[in-house]
Amino acid sequence: MSWFKLDDHFFDHPKIAPLSDGAQLAYLKAGTYCARELTDGFVPMRKAREYASVREIKELTPGLWEPCEGGFKVHDYLKYNPTKVHVLAEREAARKRMFAVRSSEHAPEHQPNINGTSSVRSPSPVPDPQIPRARR
Repeated sequence: MSWFKLDDHFFDHPKIAPLSDGAQLAYLKAGTYCARELTDGFVPMRKAREYASVREIKELTPGLWEPCEGGFKVHDYLKYNPTKVHVLAEREAARKRMFAVRSSEHAPEHQPNINGTSSVRSPSPVPDPQIPRARR
């Protein structure tokens, strides 16, 4: 899952406050689309038309949506949001970390002996919920 970063003063921003509710919502929908689909801020024309009326698109351009080949680019999207390459790299790193954690959960723990060889350490005992714990 990725995220679309939004300033907590979003609705008070001088570029946003004068927009109609529909244009504000279209901007938010486009931003979350870009984050979810990892488009680096590109909104295809078909999505722009799905999210906004012609009037709302006119409100958003050119200050917030910049016209480009095939649709629009969200102004300064990559200034505040990670690139597709960055998100994919983070996901891969997280996948590798979780694989390592899950693999170690199923592998026996090895502890070196005095002579330098390793032996399998028995797992920690699981407390019996039926036995009350001693008070400290």
